[in-house]
Amino acid sequence: MTSDNTEKPSKEFYTLCYDQYKIELEEAEKLYQKISILLILIPVIGGVSVSLGRIDIVVRLFERVDVFLYYLSFLAAWLALAVSTTFSILCVIPRTYKRIGDMGGWHDWKKKYQQYLHESGADETIDDALIRDICPKLAEAQTQNAPINESRRKCFQKGVLFASICICLLYTSPSPRDR
Repeated sequence: MTSDNTEKPSKEFYTLCYDQYKIELEEAEKLYQKISILLILIPVIGGVSVSLGRIDIVVRLFERVDVFLYYLSFLAAWLALAVSTTFSILCVIPRTYKRIGDMGGWHDWKKKYQQYLHESGADETIDDALIRDICPKLAEAQTQNAPINESRRKCFQKGVLFASICICLLYTSPSPRDR
């Protein structure tokens, strides 16, 4: 609550900072909604691969090329599924986002600052002081939240990529013929 001569941010700058802050928090919520698709898809893919697997021909793994390729593609599919699951888990691990404070704290700040302004006789309005104090906090929170979302977004994209690879491997795996 000092009356230093720092330049007051404009209302437009405050709006920009607040909009960016809101976008990052909304992005975090949207990622949780998107990841639910993967969390449903991964067990389905695992179930399909188990039902397509043939255990009765394992003994011919090194005798026939088609059986070897069949199990090799299944192994690659399961590896891709494991990697997809890992990236999905990395995406949903809770992160600590920078917040600007709770409403109770800002209400207390406003009361104390209003009292300070009244006692000091300063010509600054409470709205000007609020914008001056909140803009740096919004900018700092946005700069800390953006890399967190980018990291989570990359994990989600990699999870989808490896789930797709798994589906392709299961779909195109050569089916061994019974002999």
